[in-house]
Amino acid sequence: VATENVVGPLNTTTVTGETYTDKDWATLENGTYKYGVSAFIEPQAQTRNSNVKWEAGFEEGNFNGWTNTNPSSQWYLWSVNSQTPRTGNYCAYLYNGYGHTVTLTSPSIDLRTAKNSTLNFYYQNYRYSSTYYPSTINVKVKATDESGWSTVYTISDETKEYKLCEVNLDRYIGKIIQISFEGVTKPYASTFIDDIAIVEVSNAVESTISWSNEVVKRTALTFNNAA
Repeated sequence: VATENVVGPLNTTTVTGETYTDKDWATLENGTYKYGVSAFIEPQAQTRNSNVKWEAGFEEGNFNGWTNTNPSSQWYLWSVNSQTPRTGNYCAYLYNGYGHTVTLTSPSIDLRTAKNSTLNFYYQNYRYSSTYYPSTINVKVKATDESGWSTVYTISDETKEYKLCEVNLDRYIGKIIQISFEGVTKPYASTFIDDIAIVEVSNAVESTISWSNEVVKRTALTFNNAA
């Protein structure tokens, strides 16, 4: 909400509730004023994928371009699953085991022209018995000019429905990166990963100011901000 003396300065106030009362009205100098309203419009979650820089859903039915490793067993790895995808026909799946560290690493992802960068993906992570625990998945990122991996998110909670995870990757703007999902497995537990994407998210946009008619200072004013 903005208050402007027709011949004086512009005063602004941030409003988060449904109504706004100008408590400073009584202290304003006599004169003629106008009130104006503008809005900051945040991008909606459903439109955040409008500028996808890179995505993976494993819809080819394989891990083409990805690296799938386990130092302790070449047989116990991430697999492509067709029974529990969030969308499409396939997802990445890590089934129960004990103490394995299994890493699924993406191909190179170019963020050199990105204005901002957010990693989105969906996951399920659950156990089949209350006497055991869900697996832990460390989400890691490494730029090609860096020697080591950085953990940017850790999945350890239990969810039997797909849950969205969003990770800010702005520190990697201007770089070429890889992401990895490092699973530390637990017995009687399963993890599913699907709809991985790196997106540019639009910033909030301020609308133009809509001005009222001129108001002569005489009384307190209340505005309905629910619209």
